[in-house]
Amino acid sequence: MARVTTKTNKRKVAMSKWDLEANTVAVHNVVLNRQECTTFESALSYIQDRLKEMEKSGEWPWIQELTKADGSKGTFVVANLKSMPIYWKDQDAGGAVDILNPDGTIREKRNIKVNNSRFEVSNAAQGKEFIKDLASGQDEALNARVRAASEAYADVVNVELPAIGEKAEIIYKDLKKDQEFGAWGEGDEKGASGRMRISKAKTYAMNTCKQKARRQLGYDRWAETIRVTKK
Repeated sequence: MARVTTKTNKRKVAMSKWDLEANTVAVHNVVLNRQECTTFESALSYIQDRLKEMEKSGEWPWIQELTKADGSKGTFVVANLKSMPIYWKDQDAGGAVDILNPDGTIREKRNIKVNNSRFEVSNAAQGKEFIKDLASGQDEALNARVRAASEAYADVVNVELPAIGEKAEIIYKDLKKDQEFGAWGEGDEKGASGRMRISKAKTYAMNTCKQKARRQLGYDRWAETIRVTKK
């Protein structure tokens, strides 16, 4: 019987002064998310980044022309941490509201705060000066407002939004929207790529449930309604 010899081809490893094994990494994309804004430091960093963006673009969305209580126009600084406004002073509106858990039990009784998120300035130039001082971290009175806003935002992220989401899903099911659009958060139509996505109609239904949940849980922000007769 003939002997069969199996040859194993071993790739010869070339020697190099460069350590290809240790120093080679795969291609990856780095995406920088916005700061969390749940601490004073991260909130201030967020404000500083927004300032740089405004200076670079020449557009200042935090400086707004708005109608005042007497019907006249005014220039105001309206800053925010992501979607949450910064209140420039702490003021009770009078009364309190029960903040509820999704199951209807009371989480806490909270004093209703005046939405003091508009700081009036004489013109846009003064508004820019105000924002720069806000971002500097050198004005202790402004730092106190940023610190208060970051503490409030931490509560929004960790408690308020999850509670609203949970309650909204309950409302969604109670309204039998799941029979119309399918389960909460799941796609209900095919996109261009063939993958399932959430349709505009379902997005509207979910957002409506979130708004109802916000009101039912007591998270609506206070706003005074002033009726002014047109001249």
